[in-house]
Amino acid sequence: NFNSGVCLGDFPKLDREVSALAWLVPHQYIHNPLVGVGWSRVVAFWPSDPHSEDARPTLIPAHKTDILSLCLCERAGMDPDDWVIASGDASGDLLFHVTSSGRLAFKLTARQLNDPPDASSSQAEQEGQASIFCLLWLPGTDYLLVGVGSGHVHAIDVGAEKKILSVAPEMFPDDPRPGNITEATPTHSLSLRTQPDSVSTMAYHP
Repeated sequence: NFNSGVCLGDFPKLDREVSALAWLVPHQYIHNPLVGVGWSRVVAFWPSDPHSEDARPTLIPAHKTDILSLCLCERAGMDPDDWVIASGDASGDLLFHVTSSGRLAFKLTARQLNDPPDASSSQAEQEGQASIFCLLWLPGTDYLLVGVGSGHVHAIDVGAEKKILSVAPEMFPDDPRPGNITEATPTHSLSLRTQPDSVSTMAYHP
């Protein structure tokens, strides 16, 4: 309960850590509106009532590595049954499942999203740079923003099922101080330089 802090019930748990949750608008064909992902590498759909007789989640095997992020893509002009849930994992793969059925709509791999990795870096370093730590849907559009470990932000056109833009980390300020920044301040002076931070959180400001 939001006001009292009293736990109203527990959903059946997954066998590993849950990293992200999303809520779907209950609809004629959406009976399990609570969606969760995590280190179990499945997309789990729970019913709205944890006390129901069939409260076990529907588990959809999806990713090959731990799932780190989740986002509901509320596509403008589309019926809620045709919206998709996006999930990103530690290896950089991005999957889209239909909300009503859980069916895999399409997938974008780390190779499709990112530039070729530095040949001198290890496989673990390459996967860390590609890891998808956060997702953000832009309301009223068909675009999803993807924040990855290299510091890049990718823009995905969900309708076209492809990446349309990437913004490099040097375009983002590193702890900027507004009083010291003017229109003449060169962009490179604000960059994260050789050690870009992972994009861990994004928010939409209308």
